[in-house]
Amino acid sequence: KRHNLHHAETNQENDPDINVPFLCFTAERFSTKRGFEKLISTHQTYMYFPLLLLIPIAERSDAMLYFIKRIRTRKYILEMIIFMIGAFAWFFLPFFVFSFSKALLVVLVYNAVSGFYLGNIFAPNHKGMVELSKSTPISFIEHQIITTRNVKPGSLTDFIYLGLNYQIEHHLFPNCPRNKLKLVTSYVKDVCSSTGLEFTETDIIESNKIILGELARITATAKAV
Repeated sequence: KRHNLHHAETNQENDPDINVPFLCFTAERFSTKRGFEKLISTHQTYMYFPLLLLIPIAERSDAMLYFIKRIRTRKYILEMIIFMIGAFAWFFLPFFVFSFSKALLVVLVYNAVSGFYLGNIFAPNHKGMVELSKSTPISFIEHQIITTRNVKPGSLTDFIYLGLNYQIEHHLFPNCPRNKLKLVTSYVKDVCSSTGLEFTETDIIESNKIILGELARITATAKAV
């Protein structure tokens, strides 16, 4: 449901993927931060990569809240059981296998590594791209193309990103198998060329520069108000 909403309202106010704790890509969202969250947001350019390391904890916390709200719904019981088994293996099983210090190291390392990996798979796709209001009159094709960024393809990139580097194609054709998305690229580029839409494509380093630059710009703008 969450991912479907992201596809339906990409980079709009109801997109669950733009409401990231501590990170603000608009001055309006920055102005809503208070207390500790605002303190972190004030230094968001420097906190961006450290915050990526916490993604596994944040994702599993969200999943836990999701199941807690539906704990009395019978159809979610099996899913909840599977989730609990996975969460136990992910966070607690190492402490039954290794000494406390080794288990703590294992948990910290694989959570940090997976968080950094997942963050660099997902963030370059939309972060730093234009955000739209709900009332913006725009077609589906325009919406998906101007809010989405590709990471330049290559054998290694395609393997690491599992096809999600073709993010524009993925948003236009979400049911297309990810290993086939590259076959659509030339047609999408032709449409962009004929309609004047920009087909945004960068490498992973440049995409991170764009993200950090946008975070720095928003912070500076908010501080100047």
